[in-house]
Amino acid sequence: MNFNISGLDNTAVGYLSLLLNTSGYGNTANGSQSMNANSTGSENTATGYQALFANSDGGANTAIGYQALYSNVETQQNTAVGYQALYSNDGSYNTAVGFQALYSNSIGGSNNTAVGYQSLFSNTTGDNNTALGDYSNVSSGTLFNATAIGYSALANGNNKVVVGQNFNGMIIGGYANWSNLSDGRFKENIRENVPGLDFISRLRPVTYWINTDKLQRHITAEMPDSMAQRYLPDAEQQAKDREYSHTGFVAQEVEAVACQIGYAFDGVNAPKNSTDNYSIAYSQFVPSLVKAVQEQQTLIEAQRAEIEQLKKQAAENATLRTQLDKITAALQGAGIGVGN
Repeated sequence: MNFNISGLDNTAVGYLSLLLNTSGYGNTANGSQSMNANSTGSENTATGYQALFANSDGGANTAIGYQALYSNVETQQNTAVGYQALYSNDGSYNTAVGFQALYSNSIGGSNNTAVGYQSLFSNTTGDNNTALGDYSNVSSGTLFNATAIGYSALANGNNKVVVGQNFNGMIIGGYANWSNLSDGRFKENIRENVPGLDFISRLRPVTYWINTDKLQRHITAEMPDSMAQRYLPDAEQQAKDREYSHTGFVAQEVEAVACQIGYAFDGVNAPKNSTDNYSIAYSQFVPSLVKAVQEQQTLIEAQRAEIEQLKKQAAENATLRTQLDKITAALQGAGIGVGN
């Protein structure tokens, strides 16, 4: 136990723990060199070898594990549980649970949550990111509001949620349909300007397979090679990719069609950064499909009315023809010649 501490309500257990504390209070350091540099930081808890080692002024931090929150100096309200979790941290309000979770988080990286082995390992200055699952991560250290859920899930855009690996054969679903906000109380400037047949008839439905190796290399282009390699498919997976057929559209083609007809279509998500990728929200095609059916039904009803009119005219013509045949027969019977 180290008795060379000042301040109130501090507990230090371990070689050089809380060695430099001056006015910090309410701290608990348990482990060799835990909170070694703390001076005025208060209400911190450090358990493990060199946990919160560099902390001097930061408060209300919790570090449990070997070198957890090791580099934290003055930021606050972080929670790190695991070997070197939040090791490089210089941000606040972060939560990291797992071996080297949020390991690279540095200046300003705040409000991030990482759960899993090396989850959010690449995040540096990004904010409000969430990763759940071993190796769940972001493709760039500066993203914000990015979420990766599942083993090796990799979010590659701001305000983007990625569920599962970018491998063919992944199934995402449950026992109820996904529900989107659709409440008339909060919708304004409602207009009936959705294109139907003009949009739908120009689309090109196709089948295809995804080159996941090429895709992953694009997504991980800004990551160190040693890290990027973890997200690349092996030869066996690449072979499976070529056998897995998808049905859909090419996003760039849909984007071009919408542009041609002046339709501000929200079903195509264009890349927001150099490692982002195009994506399509297929549910957004439903309004145009409904409009197309309505337009087709209008055409069908008009054609049906035209056909009925033609049938009526044909019936009238048949009656006139019968009457004409009777008159012709009567005239011929009376010896009166009738020309054709």
